[in-house]
Amino acid sequence: MAGLETYIRLRELLRKGPKQLSERKLSRAALVCIALVELAGAAAAIDMLQAYGGARGSEFLELAVFSLLGIGWSLLTFRVDRRRGGRTAVSLAPVSFQALFPLAGREVVATVALLTILIDWVAHRRRPLQGFFNTAQVMLGSWVASHVAVRVLGLVDGLFGIVVAALAGAVVYSLLNLALTQTVVSLATGRSAKESGIIAYSTLTNEIVVSCFAALVALSWAARPVLIVVAVVPLTLLFLVLSRLEQREGALRRRQSELQSIQELGLRVSAQLDAQPLAAVITEIVAQHLKSRGALLIFVGESEHELEIAAVHDLRQDLSLPSRLPRGGLDEQFLESGQPLIGDALAVHRFPELALFAVTSFLAHPLAILGRPAGALVVYDDGSRDPFTEQDAQRLSSLVRFIEVALNNARLYDDLRRMQQHLAQTEKLTAMGQLVSGVAHELNNPLATIMGTAELLNSKQLTEEHGKMLWRIRREADRAARIVRNLLTFSRQHKPEVGWHALNAIVEEVLEIRQYECRVRNIMLTMDLDPNLPPVRVDPHQIHQVLLNLVTNAIHAVEGTDRPGLILVRTYRDGDGVRLEIADNGPGIPEENIGKIFNPFFTTKQVGKGTGLGLSICYGIVHEHGGTIRVRSVPGRGATFTVELPVPDRAPEIAEAAPVMSEEHAAIADPMDGDGGRVLVIDDEIGIRVVLSDALSAWGFEPEQASDGEQALALLRENRYVLAILDLRMPGLDGQSLYTRAQDEQLALPPVIFSTGDSVSPQVSAFLEQTGAPVLSKPFTLAALKETIESTLAAAARR
Repeated sequence: MAGLETYIRLRELLRKGPKQLSERKLSRAALVCIALVELAGAAAAIDMLQAYGGARGSEFLELAVFSLLGIGWSLLTFRVDRRRGGRTAVSLAPVSFQALFPLAGREVVATVALLTILIDWVAHRRRPLQGFFNTAQVMLGSWVASHVAVRVLGLVDGLFGIVVAALAGAVVYSLLNLALTQTVVSLATGRSAKESGIIAYSTLTNEIVVSCFAALVALSWAARPVLIVVAVVPLTLLFLVLSRLEQREGALRRRQSELQSIQELGLRVSAQLDAQPLAAVITEIVAQHLKSRGALLIFVGESEHELEIAAVHDLRQDLSLPSRLPRGGLDEQFLESGQPLIGDALAVHRFPELALFAVTSFLAHPLAILGRPAGALVVYDDGSRDPFTEQDAQRLSSLVRFIEVALNNARLYDDLRRMQQHLAQTEKLTAMGQLVSGVAHELNNPLATIMGTAELLNSKQLTEEHGKMLWRIRREADRAARIVRNLLTFSRQHKPEVGWHALNAIVEEVLEIRQYECRVRNIMLTMDLDPNLPPVRVDPHQIHQVLLNLVTNAIHAVEGTDRPGLILVRTYRDGDGVRLEIADNGPGIPEENIGKIFNPFFTTKQVGKGTGLGLSICYGIVHEHGGTIRVRSVPGRGATFTVELPVPDRAPEIAEAAPVMSEEHAAIADPMDGDGGRVLVIDDEIGIRVVLSDALSAWGFEPEQASDGEQALALLRENRYVLAILDLRMPGLDGQSLYTRAQDEQLALPPVIFSTGDSVSPQVSAFLEQTGAPVLSKPFTLAALKETIESTLAAAARR
């Protein structure tokens, strides 16, 4: 019917109200034309209905029959593709009142037309502006066509006159409606009839079919009312079949659209596995697929009162949203249901999540990631489209199944990427450990020379001022030696070595490593250690790692503040355990992060500054030791990590560490009587050979030097020695190989003291255990050397 044609042409212009009309710059002439049509249609309806005062009783049968036909045909309206201009509405509904033009009074025509257009309005969900304009068109066209049919019927009598009058009225009705439609469309869009597609083959065919059918129905009713069944039933059945086919075609089109959306989603997802870009792709495709104002992807966060926004696609460019939304209707029950939820204008008020979007209707679907309820996909509208239906929910469900797979893959990919970053970091740390080990060996050799030379000088008669200078040299060399030793401790890979250890000693070792870094960063690193702390049964290397991680995190935290940094490391006894506290005055930890601070991969640091594994590793180490680790924080005032380790009722005593060398205790070791014994000193470092030779000479020995293994073998073949001091690590023939070669050649090998400035591999450790020879770790003091020489010679004498 032509009224439906107008509805199709003006749908986008009229359905959204005055605001959208102004946005499309609808001309004033078009608005005036629409208003005139509606006024003329109202006047025509009033004029026709006023004739009811003289209505004949026989016309009530016509009213009942043709009204039923109009209602039935209105429900059979469907659309077909036109050659251009989109789709056209096809309906037999106008036949119900066009056939009455020559048969009944204008009041019956008006009543049937009003009833038919009202049913069409309700059945096809016409909006008010659409419905009023369509009704005005029909009433105005019916009024003009009724007058034309009456005039033709006055000129031509009989059944032939009925046919001619019905055709004339139907043609006039169609032409008038097409003219009104083209006028409004032309004023609104500036397109001609050819460009707009109104005067098209399918349109004209539809109007011709309706006009001829109206004439046939009028002829059948005029000849005998019962014959109308013969005229109506075949064509009605045909339209019923066509209507069903159109519904099937619509279902196929929707399915095709779903498959295209899934295909597009698949293509774009395959090119993007990062979670954030993927979320944006999902919302964009879903909003376009359901022709909605926008789409929202939200996930459940740590807070039970908020939802985190992953992505929003909204046609309104000026939409400003926070990163989180208050949680209301999208509760746990909805997320666990797995079923879509359709919300109308009344239901929107129960969902505070959607308050910022000016929503009039929505469609929400829960999402599950890795088998657990994780969030929701919400498609919403602000009145720009028809309310969401069950079909829309089914279409969204078909997309959600694919979206969940994509999100699962993205989550797994994200976890894999983080694991790769962790592995890369581990590889870096391993390489760094190897580098530190090599550097430590190179540093230990000159440190041994410096410390030994300082001890030799201290035996000379020096002035008080020179003695103080020498003491400073020995003190700083000793400090450097401790730092290198601690670096080696962290660079080695250790098997678990649980034993009784002093927690304070572990703390001092770690803080000595970080002290310089804190000093250059203007961070005050202080200790408050309980001197009466009992020993704890721990793996010292793992507790080293825990403390180092916590201190490093504290340094990173206070760096971001504009006030002087403070870090306090404290130990004290608390009931049946000991506590280790690391407190800082940094920005603190937000309350929402406290519960997940020990989760793997969780980090608040910038990219490249942390892997999110440090605290989770600390948590695992402490719990393996039967302890606990917890954190308390006040935002803006810093954080305090507390490690509590158990202490049994009876713990062994731990020997006190040797006191740091003081100015008063700086003399060389007491002299000894070497009795002229020959000692072979084998080391590739000339400084160490010289220092050892000078010390041995002062103790009464006769030292000889060898710079490598081959030279030492030659000396061992020629001479006999009471002792050999052998460096394990040398270029060419190293200490282990030299020892083995000497045994193989059955040389007179004296008692051996091995020295090393590096970590010892498992193979070397097995070798040393087999030989039973003592080992001195560089840099060593001359007092330690003297004590080792005495014990070694005494053991050799007993054999």
